[in-house]
Order: sequence, then structure tokens, then C-alpha cells
Amino acid sequence: LCQFLRTLFLRTHISHYCTLRADLVMLLHEQDNEITDSDRCHKFAWCLDACIRISSIDEKKLRELYTFLDTIEGGDEVLEDVSMLLHDPFARHAICQTVIHTINKLISDNKLPRESQQLENLIRLLSIGLKSLTYLDTKSYTGDPLDSEVIVKFLPELMSIIVESQLKNVHNKLKLDHPIYTPSSHFTRYLSTFPAAMQITCVCLLHLIEKKDIRTVLVLLP
Repeated sequence: LCQFLRTLFLRTHISHYCTLRADLVMLLHEQDNEITDSDRCHKFAWCLDACIRISSIDEKKLRELYTFLDTIEGGDEVLEDVSMLLHDPFARHAICQTVIHTINKLISDNKLPRESQQLENLIRLLSIGLKSLTYLDTKSYTGDPLDSEVIVKFLPELMSIIVESQLKNVHNKLKLDHPIYTPSSHFTRYLSTFPAAMQITCVCLLHLIEKKDIRTVLVLLP
């Protein structure tokens, strides 16, 4: 059945087959079915499901997820199932929510993205999920899925946009004018080049819309 879901996902590119893959293993887990013993991704899926339920991944759960990933040897096809679980839209949303929360904490602590191992690990998980179709298609599982430019170039610029949004809110309360922030010419390239950058930006947009910061939303839109 898992192979059937992999084939359907590869043929249709419909992400909800990944959701079905996750739901299937969790259903078997809840029924205490012995089939889960033969599913190598069972513990990973169980941990990820707990994160999805609260739309957040704390440090403890992140360590548990990485403990499992550390057991995967290079070229192991189990990464296909792991990547499908991480490609689940609900899993990607939980990861991106945690990324935005971590970025805001870094802003408060006056730190850069490259100083946070937790942030790097989160985006690597996101990148594994976004490469799921590539893993299924090429059967090649080697190499780091995370591009360093996302950490050292894209995220600092996104942080600048978030800081500008916060300053604008303060200026509005004080009834002061605030200039419109213009991202660098590279920002749009990051969005089109790095799928992880686009995913994180989409969740950031949702936060800005919730705050009714339409001006910054228009700045972020490519």
C-alpha cells in the first residue's frame, strides 16, 4: 500500500497522498496494529504527528526527529517515506510556523539565522520534504538538501522585512511616517530558486495578513 501511495504521488504530484501516508501509519498506531513494527518510519511519523497537532516543533521533538534521521545511512530508500511524511502540507506548515517563531526570537535576541542550529535543522527538514518527488523519481538520496544561501542570504533579508513591519507598527501608534521598505533585487530570485524560501514566505504572509499589515504583504509579494 505504501508503494502504491508513492506511485500515485509521483504520478500526480498531489501532496495529499503524503497526508494519506501519514494518516495511514497513525491509524495503525492507534489500533496497535503489528504492521507498524515493520514500518521503519513509524516512530518518526508518530513524533511528527504530535508536532502537527500543535502546529509547532519544540526543541525536544526536533531532537527526536533528528535522532531518527541520524540512523539513516546514505542511499537508504527509507528516505522516500520520510520525505513523503515531511512533504505533507500539514507537516510543512508546522515547520514553517516554527521557523517564523524562531526568527522572531532571534530578532529579540539580536542574533543572525546562521547562529541558530535549531533554525538550520528546521529548514533542513523542510528541504527534505520539498525534495520528496526528486527522491522518488531519481532514487538518489545523497547530498545535503539544504542550500546554505537560504540561511546566510534569504533569511537575513526576511528578518529585515519583519523588523521593518514591527517598526512600522510602532510608528503608526505614534502617528509617525515610516518609509516603505524595499527588498533587494535578489529577494524575488530567492523565492523562485529555493522552494523552502517560498514556503516560509507564504507562512510569513499569513502572519502579516492576520496583523492586517497589508503594506508589508505587498512588499513580500513577488
